[in-house]
Amino acid sequence: MDEETRICPNCGRQVTGRADKRFCCSECKTMFHNRKYRLERKEIYRIDRILKKNRSIIDRLYINGERNIPFHRLYHLGFDFKYLTSFIADSCSTEACVFGCYDYTCAMSSDGRISIERAEPATPR
Repeated sequence: MDEETRICPNCGRQVTGRADKRFCCSECKTMFHNRKYRLERKEIYRIDRILKKNRSIIDRLYINGERNIPFHRLYHLGFDFKYLTSFIADSCSTEACVFGCYDYTCAMSSDGRISIERAEPATPR
């Protein structure tokens, strides 16, 4: 019986052994799946870095006591308004738009000022 020649999708070497074996060795299998996972997660990691940078900017302002700042200050510090962890759409019909970045809530008033509030940490049960 002629066996079909199987090629390792990671390194291109011939695969021998069981009929359902896909990789020539366990190292190739690990490398293949790690590369695949890393490529799939690349965009998620990029967005997560932006969100963490946004939180860091807000955290720095909050710690320094700057809790009511002009919009342009937050923008010039590098805050990316395209990436938020929450946005309360109904609030924009009233006097302020409310958005969140992890444990911080920011309300932007009609005069362009942003007030920053921090959520209290949850108590363990």
